[in-house]
Amino acid sequence: SSLTTASPTSDVPSRIGQRTSSAQDKQRKAVVPTTSGSGTVAALKGPISKRGAEIRKAMDEFEDEVFDPQYFNNVVVSNPQGRNERWQKNIVKNIAPLKGRWHSKDGPRNPSGNLFDASDRNILCMAVNPSGTEAVVGSADHGLKVFTVDNCKMKRNLYNKKFGHTEWVTSCCYLQDGRIMSGGMDNKLCLWHSSAVKCDDLVAHKASVSKVESNSNNVVISASYDRTLMIWDCNGGKADCAKILTGHKKPVLDFIWYHSSLVSGDREGLLKTWDVEVGQCTADLHGNKGQTSALTWLLDNTANVVLSGAQDGHMRVWDARAGSAPQLTVHLHPGGAVTGIRSTFFHDVHRGNLVVTAGADQSIKVLDPRAGFEVLHHIKHHKDFIYSLETIDDLILSGAGNGWLLVHDINTGECLYGIGANQAAVRCIWADQSRLIAAGDDGNAAVFDF
Repeated sequence: SSLTTASPTSDVPSRIGQRTSSAQDKQRKAVVPTTSGSGTVAALKGPISKRGAEIRKAMDEFEDEVFDPQYFNNVVVSNPQGRNERWQKNIVKNIAPLKGRWHSKDGPRNPSGNLFDASDRNILCMAVNPSGTEAVVGSADHGLKVFTVDNCKMKRNLYNKKFGHTEWVTSCCYLQDGRIMSGGMDNKLCLWHSSAVKCDDLVAHKASVSKVESNSNNVVISASYDRTLMIWDCNGGKADCAKILTGHKKPVLDFIWYHSSLVSGDREGLLKTWDVEVGQCTADLHGNKGQTSALTWLLDNTANVVLSGAQDGHMRVWDARAGSAPQLTVHLHPGGAVTGIRSTFFHDVHRGNLVVTAGADQSIKVLDPRAGFEVLHHIKHHKDFIYSLETIDDLILSGAGNGWLLVHDINTGECLYGIGANQAAVRCIWADQSRLIAAGDDGNAAVFDF
């Protein structure tokens, strides 16, 4: 049955272009933006405790080391005190302020969205090519569909009698040359050609593939329930397994990767740090309670400070070089797992970085690492489980099990608008300066123009 559009005055932000249930027309309802200011959340700021001051001092000292100019190939920066400025100028120089309608309470230019009807089964994964011109979605129907972002027309159906997966497609990624790597519950990796509906089967894992990710050098890392990670060199048209990383005693659920640094997390909560170049474990990080549910780098890819979320609702801060115990443990989401963590950076190089978390308690929290991870905003607008979380500049994008995708201002905690992005759970979110793509359990991907 169709979902009801909420009133702007209700306690739930109104949907923009909410999907209807009609399989014939796939039309969306009219724009119903949130009323001005209705999404404001009172900040939970308070006086910094003694412990908070100690953490802030430790973080300052730690970042002095992290942002040493030698880390950036001996680039000399005129302001030796600007740790964050050195980071921004050398690593994220392409970040630009969001323009267009991103901050407008009217939402996207096309509130109904351009719809790509991918499958009658739920979409489990999505990736966008480096140029942002095409996307691929993988689903429970065992196939992948490639479509153009501008007009949502299908380019390729990556499934036929000779090639493809025989089970759910759980993860996918683009290589720099346009090829696609996919992993599934059939234990198999498929390396798809850049234009033909043809793939090379990589049968090496002995259990379901949980994640695949590539870098700019056409190297792919895959993780599996067989408790291993594998490093694939995909140059030269073929994929060769360069290294197999062993040591986890439970299924590997997630990993983060930057240059030669890799951190993986398993179902038991153990984190392991790796040197990808030599294929060796450099440290075991113990302390998570329950399975690893979220991972990210602090300040986006310093490759030293790791943030992890676990089933017990705690976020833990780790020094990947020190190993063993966490540097800090913060209980953020009582009663359930931390479902997502993102470390943000902004186009304004003078601003500090913030951390955003989402939890099974249906809430989002914005934290300030410089203030001992003090909670700046506690956002409680979602009325269902939060499945997806992304940030872009000073906006938070989050998708829930009821099909809502909410856009929040990270500075105020205000909900700017809500988008009816799916008729079920929003599993995947991707955004750039001008577009937003959301996909989920109703088997469709929707593209919104800003």
